[in-house]
Amino acid sequence: MNLQEVSTYFSGVTRIKDNSFQCKCPVHNDHTASMTVSKGKKGILIHCHAGCETKSILEAVGLRESDLFYNSNVTKIKQDWKDRLEHSKKKEIVEIYDYVDEGGKYLYSKIRFEKDQNGQKEMLYGVLNKEKDWFQYGLKEKRKTLYNLPEIREAAAQKRTIYYVEGEKDVETLRGLGLIATTAGSSGDWRRFFSKYFSGVDVVLLPDNDEAGEKLTERIISDLIGVVNSIKVVKTSERDHGDVTDYFQDGYTIEDFNKLVRETSILPQNQGQEVDKPKKKKEIPQWIKDKIVELKPEVNYSLDDRGNGDLFADVFKGICRFNSTARCWFCYNGKYWEEDSSDLIVAERAKILQDALLIYSITIEDYKKREEYTKHIIKMGKQHVRKNMITDARSKYPVKTEEFDQNTNLFNCKNGTYNLETGTLQKHNPEDYISKISNVYYDPAAPSTEIEKFMNTIMQGNKENIEYIQKILGLALMGNTDEEKLFIFYGPSTRNGKSTLVETYLSMIRDYGTTMQPESLALSKKDSRSASSDIARLKGVRFVDAPEPPQSMRLDAALIKQLTGNDMITARKIYQEEITFMPVFITVINTNHLPIITDETLFTSGRIVVIPFRKHFTAKEQDKGLKRRLRRKQNISGFFNWCVAGYQKYQKDELKTTESMDREIESYHMDSDRIAAFISEELTEDLSQSVTISELYPIYENWCTKNNYQALGKMKFTDYFRRMGRLRNQLRINGKNYRNVIKGYYINPFKK
Repeated sequence: MNLQEVSTYFSGVTRIKDNSFQCKCPVHNDHTASMTVSKGKKGILIHCHAGCETKSILEAVGLRESDLFYNSNVTKIKQDWKDRLEHSKKKEIVEIYDYVDEGGKYLYSKIRFEKDQNGQKEMLYGVLNKEKDWFQYGLKEKRKTLYNLPEIREAAAQKRTIYYVEGEKDVETLRGLGLIATTAGSSGDWRRFFSKYFSGVDVVLLPDNDEAGEKLTERIISDLIGVVNSIKVVKTSERDHGDVTDYFQDGYTIEDFNKLVRETSILPQNQGQEVDKPKKKKEIPQWIKDKIVELKPEVNYSLDDRGNGDLFADVFKGICRFNSTARCWFCYNGKYWEEDSSDLIVAERAKILQDALLIYSITIEDYKKREEYTKHIIKMGKQHVRKNMITDARSKYPVKTEEFDQNTNLFNCKNGTYNLETGTLQKHNPEDYISKISNVYYDPAAPSTEIEKFMNTIMQGNKENIEYIQKILGLALMGNTDEEKLFIFYGPSTRNGKSTLVETYLSMIRDYGTTMQPESLALSKKDSRSASSDIARLKGVRFVDAPEPPQSMRLDAALIKQLTGNDMITARKIYQEEITFMPVFITVINTNHLPIITDETLFTSGRIVVIPFRKHFTAKEQDKGLKRRLRRKQNISGFFNWCVAGYQKYQKDELKTTESMDREIESYHMDSDRIAAFISEELTEDLSQSVTISELYPIYENWCTKNNYQALGKMKFTDYFRRMGRLRNQLRINGKNYRNVIKGYYINPFKK
């Protein structure tokens, strides 16, 4: 093949010289055309500057190495993007699912391949360019959305029942039967903001018959309660991991299915937690009408996109502000400022503004002015005019993420904002700039009997430990990090109540808490240029749970000190600007396996606190209704009161670890401090004795091997004794000088 022929197999081709092209590499996510294709002496040369192998590059586009030689007998293994992808994966494509936006514009595709020999499925997301016959791996900057979205939007407008399933295959099965269905993809692809597409409709959830399906259903229900008209959860297939497609393949008919749905009870929406009820469509608020009269838009604003933008910004200044950090609108919903990432809220308010302006235009006394202004407002009926208005409004009153949630004395409840400093409930106020809300309905008289009973059970009556936990959960409400500690809820056995406690607390505080991947706290090589989005998400939260870290995970001591300290943190979410914030959260690791700590200063500074959960619930002791009962409205209110009381106790009596905690911490310290354990087992302390590093280090290595530990390097081993103050750079022993001598120890002859 010649140079021109080979170049046609790649995208982003630009000739840089007569004998070379610059192209995009098909192997890595190439945005900048970092691959060179050029003439060599015997054939075509391919070089990816990112380091991808030539063999992998050729396989990705369906070429062989022999095709690169001049005058070779060219065998075009694959013809189009689909063939090339199948050749690269060595699997056949079963289905291609295209995802589009609300207007039907193509966004990305999901490719389903045939199952492998073990029956495992493989899915692949990417962006397809049909004109250039090119498939780009990954979603780049595209945000995931719902499958079949335009049809879902139309169905929601018509108040038709929408069925939610766990895969595109099931969507197509139901569509073939005349039903409206959607999915976010797999069980892990659901996002809370998808709930807005189901406002006011009847939703039927059809989970797969497995644990992942149950967990997804719980998550979706939590997000849809208070948004939809009704929810039903219908289990169809009885196969393991079975879905609704399997149900119909097993011989059931659409009549059977409809009967099953009809006979399934509607899920009560007042169970578990108090929620906001869906709002009915209202008339134009009087305050908007009054504001327009005050502004006199026909006089003070130009009749173009810029004037429209200024008017929108002035009318909605108190409830709609563009966040330049997050690069999206934030809108006040009557209780808190919520992110409007898709511009749906501001789009609706733009429509309301047009309606209000049309009513106002009739009142303009000057005939010519009234005619001119009415024609101008009628143009706002076009979507692109309103879109331009929203875009132009962004720059007038921008805010930054740092401006929200600054007052940690305020804790947002369902029925008002609780002032933790004064102990009073205030009315919700947009000027507080709160972007979070809890699931608490504040009731000072709500009893905490249920949580007290639960705590007494899991702590096995240890009142000191109960009070300690009560204090730290109270501190978290306040966003108080003065203690600068990492709390580890540790229970070596399963079913000990710690996860139920943390999950109930997170459910109570809702937006004020979050979970993070425990691997984010692990010691690893970090790219300082990365988005650090897992850290950026922590801005403004007050409780962070890092559940179940992997066994043998090593904590990043520097990061732990930063997250638990009172120092500013700089991070950014992906595709957003950097933010700098002061941490106001308490961090808890909820685990059955203690992570490895190699930096002794975490212990010596008192930064590590281990709270033992030693109770083990047998199968007979399990209360399957406990979690649901703890999350009832009254019990959530009581739990909040209990936590507030914990903070009040902290103010009177500071946080002090208990005897059982001290034992756990000391044991953890000894287990983490391998050298201390080595000294304890292999050396005897005697201030008159000495031992050299050269003599001792091989013994230490053997000790580590025997105990399945990773030995420290010799320099770090030496530095440990230097920090102890025991190392002498040079010491004369028995008339002879030795280097790097440890003073005050000798090798125990019974262990050597």
